[in-house]
Amino acid sequence: MNTINCIKSRKMLSFPPHKHNDTWEISIQLQGNIDVTIGDNKYHIQKNDIRVIPPGFSHFGISNELCTDIFLEASHLDFPDIVITHDYNGDILTLFEMLNKVMTEKENNYEAIAHSITNAICEY
Repeated sequence: MNTINCIKSRKMLSFPPHKHNDTWEISIQLQGNIDVTIGDNKYHIQKNDIRVIPPGFSHFGISNELCTDIFLEASHLDFPDIVITHDYNGDILTLFEMLNKVMTEKENNYEAIAHSITNAICEY
């Protein structure tokens, strides 16, 4: 596994169609509800919902309210397909926030730390 980036999005009403050819995207919804289309499937995403999007899947989102999320891109993950789940106790959100901090500050050994945090997110 290789963590490419981790970004907290700005507040938005939508995000345009895009896909990652070689990387997975995992995101957690921080604020707002958004309808996300992944491939041919539409999902209603709410606060603390997590979406796992395999490489090559086009995806976009539209909302009636301002939304924000944290998303990571990583290669060589081992999920069977698209996954939509929920962070019930806040543990995954904490990991995403840690990963975002590590990837933003890029202190010593940040790549190894990012790898470990991404691995923990995937294990949850």
